[in-house]
Amino acid sequence: MGAQQSSGAGAGAQNSEPAKRCYYEVLGVDRHATDEEIKKAYRKKALELHPDRNFGDVENATAKFAEVQSANEVLSDPQERAWYDAHRESILRGGSNDPAEDHFQHNVRLTSAGDIMGLMGRFNKSTPFTDSPNGFYGVLQDIFLKLAREEDAACDWEGLEPVDYPEFGSMADEYEDVVKPFYRTWINFSTKKTFSWRDAYRASDAPDRATRRLIEKENKRLRDEGIREFNDAVRSLVAFVRKRDPRFIPNSQTEADRQKILRDAAAAQGARSRAANQAKLNKHVVQDWAKSREPEPEVLSESEESEIEQIECVVCQKIFKSENQYKAHEKSKKHVKAVQQLQREIRRDNARLNLDSTIGSEPAVPVAELDTLNLSENKAPNPKTDNSISDVDSEAEATRSEVEVKSD
Repeated sequence: MGAQQSSGAGAGAQNSEPAKRCYYEVLGVDRHATDEEIKKAYRKKALELHPDRNFGDVENATAKFAEVQSANEVLSDPQERAWYDAHRESILRGGSNDPAEDHFQHNVRLTSAGDIMGLMGRFNKSTPFTDSPNGFYGVLQDIFLKLAREEDAACDWEGLEPVDYPEFGSMADEYEDVVKPFYRTWINFSTKKTFSWRDAYRASDAPDRATRRLIEKENKRLRDEGIREFNDAVRSLVAFVRKRDPRFIPNSQTEADRQKILRDAAAAQGARSRAANQAKLNKHVVQDWAKSREPEPEVLSESEESEIEQIECVVCQKIFKSENQYKAHEKSKKHVKAVQQLQREIRRDNARLNLDSTIGSEPAVPVAELDTLNLSENKAPNPKTDNSISDVDSEAEATRSEVEVKSD
């Protein structure tokens, strides 16, 4: 009974309100106007109707200015504009005045999609954000309580588990306690009403089975259409209200924003942890016995460095990195043949030079200089090499003596 009275009072309040104007008419633009045209029209109307420019008619100018703001708020949002265009006639009617859309349950008229669309047209910039019966929170608290009761009754009638729909709350309610649960649940609203009153025909009147199936198919289509329209209307109302609810604005972040905030917080925490660990390491004094000792680099003399740097075989014109490599090379057949070849060339050269030189004079290339010939550079004397050179010197000396005797 109380619900009937409330519904009747609400209807009376709606009838006492002035007729709603189309938002396109309020801004003075065509229904196919572009976003830029709507923006320019709003600026022009806002300057024209601003209360500060209408000293003689402040009250009327304030109401019109609020109407202009509401029109721009809806038409400047692509989603809200599309929804407004689709339900414009119902919004302008201010609810469902068609008796065919009325349905009563337990002598209580159920809310229709048209009622919800008409309700959205009631809110504008002049609506106070208070808990009073005509305030933002007062009106919405009543409508969502009524919708929740209707869903409970529908679940009870169909034998379904009731859905817990949170209350809209008041202006003083906190986000985490009331606001967040409300929007999280209602934005996914799905009615349990069957919308059987949308049936166009009675299946019992069908003359045969084929006709009965056609009737049932058509009735199901009409029911599904009614369910879809009602769900869309409630969800649109929730989105419409959430955009204007001051309690939700500071916390209106998307899931992507929330995930980014969590990632940034985790990265910052990791950086702080690394900095703290580094500070602890810097303060910690390592005992002498625990410190690792690196071997001191060996300091080599210049002669040692030169010996290590390279060992060259002058006969074969090869360079070796170690003495062992050079010793192995000395034993090779190639090296022995090269030394023998060098010996023969030296003998021939000495013989030729001594024959061509003036008798009694020194050879052009003194044989004594062969003493300074080293078969290897930057290397300690090698017994084998020294013996080979001594043999060469002896043969060269004998040859020179023979030449001198012949000259005498």
